[in-house]
Amino acid sequence: MLNRWKTVLLGLVLAFVSVSVVVYFEVQRGDAYVAACTFVKENQVIRGRLGVVTKCSLRLFGWSISYNGPNGMADFGLDVVGDKQSGEVFLDMRTNLGEWEVVGAKLRLNDGTFVPID
Repeated sequence: MLNRWKTVLLGLVLAFVSVSVVVYFEVQRGDAYVAACTFVKENQVIRGRLGVVTKCSLRLFGWSISYNGPNGMADFGLDVVGDKQSGEVFLDMRTNLGEWEVVGAKLRLNDGTFVPID
């Protein structure tokens, strides 16, 4: 009986991990993520601190996204590498009828300093 529960629990854990991985990679192909990385690459504050952005990647456990019909919200934690230094960018985003926009942003430098982004 105990072996059966172990097998069921292992199956549930593997199913959860599999679904999580699929969702993670699907989010990276979505419009919200593309808009987030475009914002990061084009933002003058980020470019001033990190340099030209060479890499923008979604943190494994640092994001959420939800939709309510044509509207939605997304919060992303992004690892960003520039040609001067690297850091983390945290974005709050909203969409109204499919157009994603950044409504709040912060940059955290490697030394732990937070830089507000307008």
